[in-house]
Amino acid sequence: MDTGSTGHSVSRRGLLNTVTMAGVLGTASIASAATSTSPCEGPSAKRFSSFAGPLQPIDDLALTAPLREDPAAIETYNVWLFDPDQNVAINLHPTLQHGEMLTYITVFLPDGKILRGLDERAKFTSPKQPHSKNITYTCEEPFRRWKYSGRNVPVFVTSDIEQGRGAVEASEPTLKVSFDIDAITKAPPYIQGTLLPEAKVALQDIPGLWMASRLTSGPSPVARRYDQALEGNGTITVGDQSYTFHGFGLRGHVRGVRVMDGMEGHSWIGAVFPSGMCMGIQAYPRSDGGYAMSEAYIYKDGIVYPNRIIYASRFNRDPAVRRFVVELACDELGRTRFVGEDRRTFYWAMSGWSGQPSVSEQTRSNRLRYGIDPAAPMIMRQAVATFECNGETGAGMHERSGSAATSEKW
Repeated sequence: MDTGSTGHSVSRRGLLNTVTMAGVLGTASIASAATSTSPCEGPSAKRFSSFAGPLQPIDDLALTAPLREDPAAIETYNVWLFDPDQNVAINLHPTLQHGEMLTYITVFLPDGKILRGLDERAKFTSPKQPHSKNITYTCEEPFRRWKYSGRNVPVFVTSDIEQGRGAVEASEPTLKVSFDIDAITKAPPYIQGTLLPEAKVALQDIPGLWMASRLTSGPSPVARRYDQALEGNGTITVGDQSYTFHGFGLRGHVRGVRVMDGMEGHSWIGAVFPSGMCMGIQAYPRSDGGYAMSEAYIYKDGIVYPNRIIYASRFNRDPAVRRFVVELACDELGRTRFVGEDRRTFYWAMSGWSGQPSVSEQTRSNRLRYGIDPAAPMIMRQAVATFECNGETGAGMHERSGSAATSEKW
């Protein structure tokens, strides 16, 4: 399969802006984009002197009290790591507010089992060491080195087969999982909305609330969302069985106010390659075929290249459809094609993103449903994946959601 670059075809900025507006307006709008009288100004590649990029060390640490500018602000510190050789992966998804943290955990084991749990809320006092009841994050060097540990975290057991067969109700924990991970970042932070001018404009509006990268009043220098490509070595222990892994993916840090009303779906990717190349995308599809916001980056040879999304496979509700394609473009690299495959998947079945209850409300009312439920108005597909590009294979995460209107037909 050809995964090569065709950079010569999009080397001039005017042509690139015309072609890549498809990533913002949707493929049906390419013709109108070509006649636009106000094309987007072309972004520039950036080389940073440190892995903090333009941010300060304190920006990577957790708040221990309500954010003064907006007490409604939350933080999240997502971690995704996948070892395709060992077929082991872990996703940590903590939510922090007012100096307290609770954490979702998903663990993919080699035998097809999937462990899922919610670690209880706990108060923490150190911005370098936020924790829930049994899961602890430790910052050893901001934007560079983090440790993640868990001790006897309660989880219930599902599986690849069960997730793809139908709806699965959240059940009482039957096992406990422990883990220790040493992780190091592979690229500077990709701060969403800072690479493309149209993405910046979009995140100043409603999509910024979906992403929680702004405050109630609007954009603020204290609110942001960023991802960093990540590599980690660790051990996961379940009972008397331990699994070692060397995984790749991302760490994310969100600080802002989250309101999901109006969100029709999303695509989120982060991948790391053996050569050191990293890539990531953020996109929010609209039911009319375009995007409410889209942006991407490629990190290569120490340089962050802003990219526009030329093509990205739409969310598909069929669990058998695991392959997908992403095409990005920028002036410096031309067009770059990634062919991916979801290797392990965990599903959420929801009534929709609008008006979603908080994690604590969902837990109390036991309204969480997992698995691929065809009748669900909204489905989220959380996957770990491999990515092929220019003769090398990378690994990382691939999360998408969609309604019937924003998804490919089953």
